[in-house]
Amino acid sequence: MARRRLAGVIGAIVLAVVAAVGSWRIYRVRTPAYAIEQAIEAIRTREPVGFATYIDVDRVAAHLADEIVEKGLEDAASSSDDMLFVGFASVMLDGLKSSFRHEIVTSVENWLRTGDLGELEEDSPAAILSDLWWMLPLDGYQGLSGKRDVAGGVLVGMEFRYADLDTTLVLDLRLEKAGKTWRVVALENFIDYALGLEAVQDLRLADVNRPTIERLSKEIAIGDLQRRSSGDLWSMSEIVELGLPVTNRSSRPMSAVALKATYTVGGEEKTIVFATNPATVIGPGETALAVYRHAYRMMFASPEDRALAHADAASLRLEVIPVHAVFRDGEKADTIRVYGSWNAYRARSNG
Repeated sequence: MARRRLAGVIGAIVLAVVAAVGSWRIYRVRTPAYAIEQAIEAIRTREPVGFATYIDVDRVAAHLADEIVEKGLEDAASSSDDMLFVGFASVMLDGLKSSFRHEIVTSVENWLRTGDLGELEEDSPAAILSDLWWMLPLDGYQGLSGKRDVAGGVLVGMEFRYADLDTTLVLDLRLEKAGKTWRVVALENFIDYALGLEAVQDLRLADVNRPTIERLSKEIAIGDLQRRSSGDLWSMSEIVELGLPVTNRSSRPMSAVALKATYTVGGEEKTIVFATNPATVIGPGETALAVYRHAYRMMFASPEDRALAHADAASLRLEVIPVHAVFRDGEKADTIRVYGSWNAYRARSNG
């Protein structure tokens, strides 16, 4: 009798455990965390059914298009005090939203079929997709980081580790329920995430480039800003040529000198590049002019255009650093240059 009771108790416990495990599994497959796991797996394997089940591509694309347009409008408003220009930019960008969304959706569909995003123009909003693989590296995915309820759904953080940058960032995904399944409907803070990642890359890149800039600065002396212009009354435009004299302080002939100049307009930092004629050889002690040319169209001039058209170093708060030069020892060329981007540095380091 005792054995039967014991067997009955054990059987009841086993049934309870099986029921609990089953209930937990049913509960788990209906959670946002499970949906994100399945979405990641669908991306890894490029599996279209799982992708469509757990990711609402149309809504993700629409939200991304909205973010791109909003960022464009912010940039237009901050770069110009001309309300006509800002209004024109607003109408133009708002009208492009549906085109942006269509390009993104088409590129994703092409990737699911072929593994390739297709041909993307550099200025196309869909071109941002080609950056996703290094911006959101699956091999750097650390897991979920927090969840909070929002109207109509939840926000769940995805934590990504960038070992080469010694940095961890969190991207918020918005999920909403479709029947019993949660689906990703937006990369909630993607533009801010991308800008944050870019800022970290710029800081790390500055550290990498500092020794090269110091080396070039010892070899090259940079003079005061010069300006000349030629106008075209018929087109109401003006070609403004800004020049910076560069003097070779080394003991070797040099050529192809490039200078990066940053200046401030309306509180925002801008960058331009001055360059000498690549064919001009600058001997030790000699000076040549590094030039930047700017087309100034009076009818459509932004504050940035006007600042450059009437440029002087004091008003621009111009800061200049040498970034490229070729020195020669007989037939041997010694090219010294900084890395233009973190990805360029990483590719060179890995290569």
